[in-house]
Amino acid sequence: MKNLILISAAIIFTATMTFGATNPTTSVVLLETATVEVSVEENMESLFKVAEISKDQENIEFVTRADIDVIQIINEAGEMEFQLPVGSHKVKINKSLFGAGNYKLGFKISGQEDIKYADVELK
Repeated sequence: MKNLILISAAIIFTATMTFGATNPTTSVVLLETATVEVSVEENMESLFKVAEISKDQENIEFVTRADIDVIQIINEAGEMEFQLPVGSHKVKINKSLFGAGNYKLGFKISGQEDIKYADVELK
C-alpha cells in the first residue's frame, strides 16, 4: 500500500511538473491574403509596424521598429534556403523565392543575439 501511494504521488508530481512547465504561445496573423499568410508569436507582434503584400501581389513587405541585419528563409524541412543581408527596417521579399508550402522567415535584429521567426504559408 505504501508503494502504491508513493508511485501515485510520483506520477501526479511528474504530470503536474510536465503540464505546468509548458508555456503555450499564441500566434498572431500579421498578413492574410488568398495567396499568403504570415504569422508570428504574440510577443513578437510589436516588432512589426507593417506587414503587407505589394499592389502587384508579388512582394511581401515588412517595416519593423528596429533594423534587420539578415533575413533567413527556411523551408519545411528546416533547411536554410537563403540568407539575405538587409541593413534596414524596411524589407521586400519577392514571392518567387518561395514555392507553395510552409516556411519560416528568420529576422536577425540589429543588436540582438537571437533570431525572431515568422511563419509563412504560401497557398
